[in-house]
Amino acid sequence: MSTKSDVTNFLQLGAKYELILTGLFDEVTSQREDVLNSKSRLKEGLESIDRDVKKIELALKSAQAEVKKQNLINKYLYFFIGMNIVAVIVLWLIRL
Repeated sequence: MSTKSDVTNFLQLGAKYELILTGLFDEVTSQREDVLNSKSRLKEGLESIDRDVKKIELALKSAQAEVKKQNLINKYLYFFIGMNIVAVIVLWLIRL
């Protein structure tokens, strides 16, 4: 082989490697952008979930307060119903 042929082969090989490396660089760059976009969407999703959890916790506290309030009302109602029953029994006994 001649030196000129060796140099030409070497340059052609270098050009092929350059194309391969350019393609790999483009692919890595594309994948990096995909990963960054996914990371950004994940962060937004987690923030949204955090806001929703806080809303649910607030709604749960409100519901618990309403249940306590309703339980107190029920106790008063039971007391007054019981007093009415006692009053009816007393009136019934008085009539006897």
